[in-house]
Amino acid sequence: RHAETCPMRAPLRIPLYLLAVAALSLSPAPLSADGTGVIERRMLSWSDFVGTQDAASPYDAYTWWTVHYDYTWTAGPAGSADVTVTVSNRLSEESWVRRPLPPNQVSLLRHEQGHYDFSVLVALDFRRAVAGTRFSAALVDQTLADLFGAALERCKALELRYDEETAHGADPEAQARWNAWFESEIRRLWEWR
Repeated sequence: RHAETCPMRAPLRIPLYLLAVAALSLSPAPLSADGTGVIERRMLSWSDFVGTQDAASPYDAYTWWTVHYDYTWTAGPAGSADVTVTVSNRLSEESWVRRPLPPNQVSLLRHEQGHYDFSVLVALDFRRAVAGTRFSAALVDQTLADLFGAALERCKALELRYDEETAHGADPEAQARWNAWFESEIRRLWEWR
């Protein structure tokens, strides 16, 4: 039984450098009733941002999220492997917002929602990739790490573009286009939850 966790930090108003370090975790991914993990798409509120703000930071908010996967496998015929993967995402308690809330709090929260939605997309994209993969028993660990890394890299590129195009949420028209994109993309991939 193996577990991987990838913490992600999405800063507001600065270039986004995603932390793509997967660390071995002893806690399994949370499970839904059907045992597939919990990929949660929810609307954020400022009460979710409970982390300690960085007083020295010039930024109004930071969104931290994690995507976690856990897997087991059994040997199949001819060196193949039957792999079962659970995937979950969550908003980290390290996420923070400057208090008192900034004047642009409504648009800022909507922008931060987009950063959180990337955790949903990474989780769904990874699940989709796993479902479409034939596994070799000798390469299960590496194949899963590669699939997860690829999903993360796609997200990383998109998240950089998101901040650039929306001017970190300051461009309402661009933000509206991205909001629509999130809805469409999550709806397209939702079957993989």
